[in-house]
Amino acid sequence: MIKFFRHIRKKLLKEHKVSKYLLYAIGEIVLVVVGILIALNINNWNESKKEAAEEILILKQLHKEFVADSSALSNVIKYVNRKKKYGRFLKNISIQKNTYTPKDSLIFKIFVLCDPSFYEGNTPTYDEIVASGKLGLISSDEVKSRIKVYKQTQEFEKSITISESQKFREQYNDHVYQFFELEIRTYFFNNNIEINLNDLSKYRIDISGFFEDPTTFSHLEKMTGVESKIEWVYEQRRMTRLTKIIKAIETELKQLSDD
Repeated sequence: MIKFFRHIRKKLLKEHKVSKYLLYAIGEIVLVVVGILIALNINNWNESKKEAAEEILILKQLHKEFVADSSALSNVIKYVNRKKKYGRFLKNISIQKNTYTPKDSLIFKIFVLCDPSFYEGNTPTYDEIVASGKLGLISSDEVKSRIKVYKQTQEFEKSITISESQKFREQYNDHVYQFFELEIRTYFFNNNIEINLNDLSKYRIDISGFFEDPTTFSHLEKMTGVESKIEWVYEQRRMTRLTKIIKAIETELKQLSDD
């Protein structure tokens, strides 16, 4: 093709057709420029198509992770709610001094309140695209904004709930260990919370002393308050934000599939 165009230019010069030669040269330049522009547009189109496909993959993975987070958080909320009810139940026993409830049930409820109720969340895809600089692949400002706010408030709420609840939980645990042997917690952990009173008989247990102590009610009240606040933060704030993120991602995926 190049030889063909070169042959035409030489022929025009030999025939002294300078004006035609110039017009031909200009036309050839225009043709080359148009070819380059077309190639660039095709390349840009291919890149855009590639980025769009990558965006869809990222959004689908984010959706999967946030749905899993929502499900896990729902289970944590149920657990926190159960702990809150245990706290109220134990408070009533502390007031009434009624320890007719089966010992295994009482010990279980007392020790459940010893455990923390924090939820971390797990969204590695978002962390990865931020670290790799691929956040710009997500075209939806709403999706990016909602996830960013969720992440920022998650860290803030975590620091607040940990600093506030850890103090009361440590005080409660120290109080519990005055009447119950610390290794009972290990026993619960190793036996998947299944209790055998015959096994517990080898540990130091003083249920009456626990409920007769004048400070027990105060400790139980603080722990019930801690669980109530954590439940509110998780259910009313974090779960609400997760739900909005999932909905925003689903809306964006639908829009991208329609385009």
